[in-house]
Amino acid sequence: REPTSLPTCRVTHHRSHSHRRINTNCTTMAASTPVYGLDAELKAKRDAKYSTDEETRVVAWIEELTGEKLEGTFAEWLKNGVVLCKVLNAIKAKTVKKSAMKPSTMTFKQMEVIKAFLQGCRALGMAEHDVFCTPDLFEEKDMGAVLRCLVALSSTAQTKIAGYAGPTLGVKQSTGNKRTEGE
Repeated sequence: REPTSLPTCRVTHHRSHSHRRINTNCTTMAASTPVYGLDAELKAKRDAKYSTDEETRVVAWIEELTGEKLEGTFAEWLKNGVVLCKVLNAIKAKTVKKSAMKPSTMTFKQMEVIKAFLQGCRALGMAEHDVFCTPDLFEEKDMGAVLRCLVALSSTAQTKIAGYAGPTLGVKQSTGNKRTEGE
């Protein structure tokens, strides 16, 4: 039987006057991992920025682009990376090889498929700051970053992919307008 997530141990140090106490929380990597202190504040800040309206728009765009229908939560639907790779291939054929998009229940395989998606985004010319990190999706650390990446991907498709006529999401990126001295 394959594990669905890897166990992790979080060790936190607490200093109180003259003694030091260590808390160890062993849990599985998932959205339910307890966070404390600064991590909790940062998570609350990220969660506050998350827009369910934006999620609805992104889901509709993906469904129209790929024909895939939302199954489960947004994070569960994207977690194995296959739907994301189908998005890339719908924008530009063969951006991700079919051999790299095989669905799997094994954690490292799912993360490899997400990595293939991220490499495909970079290959299409997306700015590095628009690309999320694997844990943002896989561990659901920052689903807002995943949403922003998909909106940026749509903009990149409109701007940098010649002949792209698929559905759009967000605004088209601006392109340089070089002027000569006489204009």
